[in-house]
Amino acid sequence: MAYDFNVFPLAPATTFSEAINLSASGLPSGATYSISPVMVQEGTEATTVTLTVKLQQTVAHLEPPGGIGGNSASRMPLLAFASLLLPLARGLRRAGKRMKGCSISTLFLLTVIMITLIGVEGCGSTNQISGPMPQSYKLIVMGTAGEVSQSVAVTLTVMQ
Repeated sequence: MAYDFNVFPLAPATTFSEAINLSASGLPSGATYSISPVMVQEGTEATTVTLTVKLQQTVAHLEPPGGIGGNSASRMPLLAFASLLLPLARGLRRAGKRMKGCSISTLFLLTVIMITLIGVEGCGSTNQISGPMPQSYKLIVMGTAGEVSQSVAVTLTVMQ
């Protein structure tokens, strides 16, 4: 990320009477910066300075409990529910033969019930995926010339 700002002498002066050394502080952990130019020479007029911040790149990896594919314990509630329905399968088969003209509304209702049950099973998940949380850092850019120093605050927002 780069941030350009202007460094200029205080009025009524039109040029700098001394060289100005530039620095920055307040960076996030692991970040580095560079300022170009790092020094504004004596006799220079207003100058554009670029602050470049390089952040450490992190890679996140999310796995379900028990590794990729989960473990059998994470599938137990669904398997237990399915095993409860097995004794009803024979009765449903007989009822299906009696109901030759099953209405569309009955099929729709059964589909809604199945989707609801699958959705309820998914709500028990412990994996929480949320978007990146922005974090702000107050960077201080300081210019020093002999005993005199001036600073300006710059806010750096990082999406983590």
